[in-house]
Amino acid sequence: MFKLCYRFTKTHLPVFKQYPLHPKILEILDTKGLHTATPVQDMLFSCQDKARLLIGPTGTGKTYAYLLPILGKLKQDEEEQNKILTEQNKPRAIVVVSTKELAEQVEDVSQEFTKAMKLSTIALGKGTFKREQSYLQEGVDLVVTTLERLQRHRSAQSIYLSRVQHYVVDEIDTLLDASMQEDLKKLATYFKDKDAMTTYCGATYSTKVKNFIQSQYKKDIALLIEKQSHMHLENLSHDFVHCTTLDKSEPFIALYKECQTKFKGSIIIFCNEISSCHFLEFFCKKNGIKTVSLHGDLPKGMRSQNVAEFRSQQCKILITTDLGARGLDFPFVDAVINFDFPNSTSDYLHRAGRAGRAGKKGFIYSLYHNSEQSVIDELRKANEGERPIRIEESAYSKTNKEDSPKQKVVKSQSQQQSPKPKTQKHYVKGYKPAQKQAKQERTASKSYFKKVHEGKV
Repeated sequence: MFKLCYRFTKTHLPVFKQYPLHPKILEILDTKGLHTATPVQDMLFSCQDKARLLIGPTGTGKTYAYLLPILGKLKQDEEEQNKILTEQNKPRAIVVVSTKELAEQVEDVSQEFTKAMKLSTIALGKGTFKREQSYLQEGVDLVVTTLERLQRHRSAQSIYLSRVQHYVVDEIDTLLDASMQEDLKKLATYFKDKDAMTTYCGATYSTKVKNFIQSQYKKDIALLIEKQSHMHLENLSHDFVHCTTLDKSEPFIALYKECQTKFKGSIIIFCNEISSCHFLEFFCKKNGIKTVSLHGDLPKGMRSQNVAEFRSQQCKILITTDLGARGLDFPFVDAVINFDFPNSTSDYLHRAGRAGRAGKKGFIYSLYHNSEQSVIDELRKANEGERPIRIEESAYSKTNKEDSPKQKVVKSQSQQQSPKPKTQKHYVKGYKPAQKQAKQERTASKSYFKKVHEGKV
């Protein structure tokens, strides 16, 4: 029987020097003042299985967990054979991620080590396709890429996977929600046949992740699930602001002013739709609030520019869709504001994880209506019972249901007896009702989340 087992990590974690990491990596970590591993790093550093699934809370060092051993092994292989092993168009390691922004971030982290170790790395998707082909032609050891960009380069025969020894999927839960199952299954089968070291990482152990792992690996995979996964982290504070009308401008301004007096760091504001982002951008500009945005209406160059401006803290307010909720690391963020309340516990956890990185104190503020009470009730019950939060289907994939065969919905007795009261329509000019937005979004694409992955949201 396939079961979920929480692995309890050690109370006193070893220092990096106690792990079989490359001496150059240990030297760089020491210069950074990093000496002790996090729980997720301890779990993955200590696991030698060929296939591993690592689930841990956001902001706990999963990138270092999978990246450091890979870079060390690539360098060790060169030292043992006493030659450079880089070949044209044939990387030795592949990291698949969910967005272009995350690919750039992982590349930046890897370059903290690869430059000193004389290894090469590239993030595909941030530049032109032709320029990427020229870099791959020169030879790259580690490639970080989205699935879409990887498949395009494979079709153009500018990248071959025959020499890949290390295969990583970061944000596996995100990619499965993006309806990327078939592509991931093909890659899983390919790398299993090649006996490559395979690592999957994610923040939530959803039903889709369970089913994918069980179908592809049966019991031939190590399940490394950190005990704090799906739990309320002690370093995060959660506040919910009830809104009586659809016009959230007044409570938002009051909340923003409160954050300005309490925090010196940056703030991320989440919206469910691009149109909501546009409204909030206009509203903030009108009220003298400087912001930058991250969503699919922006050209790729402007997206990168806005993220760079926010990362350098030239601008301290980022307005984004859930494109900014998965994997991106901004350690200077003090607070997250959910201008639009997330529709599932999974999306809530991912958004909340943008604050309080690496154990620092973080604050989550959410504007909500009565119709969104169910997610709040689950968060409250989990907190009171000190149990993991039940991970619901991501709101991204719910847009697929309109294209699925119609299913009869059986309402509970309480639902039948308590019809939903009519809400007085009170809209802000330029801000469309949520139902109308959702309908437009569903008709625009079969998969909202697939648009996120391809950088269209």
